[in-house]
Amino acid sequence: MGRLRPARTGPGANERLFTSAGAPLSMATDTSERFSSHLRGVTVTTVATVSGLLAGVASAMVAQGAGDTIGATILLAAILVQFPLYYAIGMDLSEFSTKDKLYVGFMTFALWFVSWGILLTADSL
Repeated sequence: MGRLRPARTGPGANERLFTSAGAPLSMATDTSERFSSHLRGVTVTTVATVSGLLAGVASAMVAQGAGDTIGATILLAAILVQFPLYYAIGMDLSEFSTKDKLYVGFMTFALWFVSWGILLTADSL
């Protein structure tokens, strides 16, 4: 193991306290990708679930009941509006595979279904 030296300070400094003497100082933001795979997954999951919840609440407010097709229209809009949102926050949509797109659709659907179902049940009590 090499001798330890203090890390640089100031703008662009590495956040680690100590580095090996021969190790290059680099930052996590030095890569060409804006989102790491973990951050990308967390962001996609968060946006999809929040969109599903909002779509469920909107469906409960607008639709007349479970048979009203406006609820499904709101779900479809919630799924489709996410992709321009991902682009706006800097995600490369060309990296989205079919599996990723199905994941976004399923997560949005699942949260929409559960939240709208709960709100429909609460209205009948």
